[in-house]
Amino acid sequence: AFIKVARRLFSLPFLPPDLIKIAFNEYKLSWFCSRVTLLCPKLIDLLEYVEKNWIFSEITPIKMWNVYYRPCRLRTTNLAESWNRYWKQQIGRHWPSLWHTIRALKLQEKMQKKYLKRIYI
Repeated sequence: AFIKVARRLFSLPFLPPDLIKIAFNEYKLSWFCSRVTLLCPKLIDLLEYVEKNWIFSEITPIKMWNVYYRPCRLRTTNLAESWNRYWKQQIGRHWPSLWHTIRALKLQEKMQKKYLKRIYI
């Protein structure tokens, strides 16, 4: 039962942003959800956490975590993983110092500015 609730919560980012609050409230008030929370009271805490920190949050608005309008190719972590691999190569160390990291970030910024100038000019 917990898995079904988690799957429903994990599917919220794939809905249109305008429907997320409605879908969450309908699900929270549904017969299934009320039965499951009786069997597993910890789910009430999970639903309250999601409601407070994701659905009705000012810090993380729905538009920030919603993926409905994003292109399909950006729904995976491949982009983040490839950047992480690239960044590790740029740093060249497993545990870089703060100063080494700052130098690498500045170098990265310079390279990005050059790249953007080349694209937009």
